[in-house]
Amino acid sequence: HLDRMAKKFCEGDMTELTGIFRDENTCLKAGHYLMAMHHLSCQILQLEEQIQAQEARSTLTCHRYLPRLMSMKGCGFILGSIIVTEIVDIHRFRTERNFVSYCRLSPAIRLSNEKSKGDGNRKNGNAYLSWAMTELANLMVRHNPSIKKKYDRQLKKSRLHAKAIRSIAAQLARCIWHMLMKDEDFQIDLAFK
Repeated sequence: HLDRMAKKFCEGDMTELTGIFRDENTCLKAGHYLMAMHHLSCQILQLEEQIQAQEARSTLTCHRYLPRLMSMKGCGFILGSIIVTEIVDIHRFRTERNFVSYCRLSPAIRLSNEKSKGDGNRKNGNAYLSWAMTELANLMVRHNPSIKKKYDRQLKKSRLHAKAIRSIAAQLARCIWHMLMKDEDFQIDLAFK
């Protein structure tokens, strides 16, 4: 809807905006914001096309994982490319725990008798992969009802969005490790019951 309004404003048609805003100055200001939004959307599309073209020409072997990651509802080409580029080769992680730790999604708190005995090495692992997995978790929660249900349970228990989403991200990291090791597509019913 906003894109259509922005295109009309760029063509000089302000009828839709004048129907929303009574003041001429407010109408013009809103039109300029819409125009800026439209131009930024066009630039984003151009960048995505350029990245896809570069990825298609790429000879990196890690891109063989891309179709598997894109089988996850919510994981697109750009995010999938970031994840596979940071993974490089899944076989360098002997266990799923090693992979989750590399993604910076393992708990770093040490407890003994319910008392904190210090923090682990939080900064160990790949920061880009940590961000990408958290972003993937946010998208997966948005696009998959069963993952949303699991997220809601985690949120109710911890009452912190960051903690709940990182828990989902850790579970997704385990799923990705198994998917890529077995060379299978994502199966949501096996991962999130």
